[in-house]
Amino acid sequence: MNQEIVAQLNRAREKRNLMAVYRDRLEVEDCSGIPVAVGRQLLILHRNRDFLLDGYLALRLEDITQLEQMDESDFIRRVCGGEKLYEKAAAPRLTSAEDWFQLLGGVKGSFGGWLAVECLSEGELCFCLGVISRLDVNFLQLRQVDADGFRHEEDTTIPLQDILTVSFGDRYLEIYKKYTNKK
Repeated sequence: MNQEIVAQLNRAREKRNLMAVYRDRLEVEDCSGIPVAVGRQLLILHRNRDFLLDGYLALRLEDITQLEQMDESDFIRRVCGGEKLYEKAAAPRLTSAEDWFQLLGGVKGSFGGWLAVECLSEGELCFCLGVISRLDVNFLQLRQVDADGFRHEEDTTIPLQDILTVSFGDRYLEIYKKYTNKK
């Protein structure tokens, strides 16, 4: 893990800077937000979407290759201030976010277990959305929800070591939760 990146993230968390996070070794979308927690293994961003803070994204520190301060210019700082991004940025209600096990336990307790997980499975990038049904120190058991809003009959097992990102507390998940068939 790059200690300079961790130091940059901690400074950005303290100053509430809007940051772009790059993970060049993975074929994933870039992400942006205000860092609200930096743990031993994980970063949690209060996620930025078009100058709105919408939920949280947790990702592995080891995957981060580069950071960019998005609010470095006076104009973007003025926009962020005017849209109250700095005032609204807050850490999620979790007991800890040091590793996936602790973070997922907090998501289960504080967010009803609803989340989206991005992981690498057998070299392939996978995306799962659903609710946590069980959790242990090695595996996440997820009752996955399909694109038609139905919960799968069987749990999906995800090794914690395969997880790249976890998103939770956003509008997208709240809408899915609201309209998902409970069966």
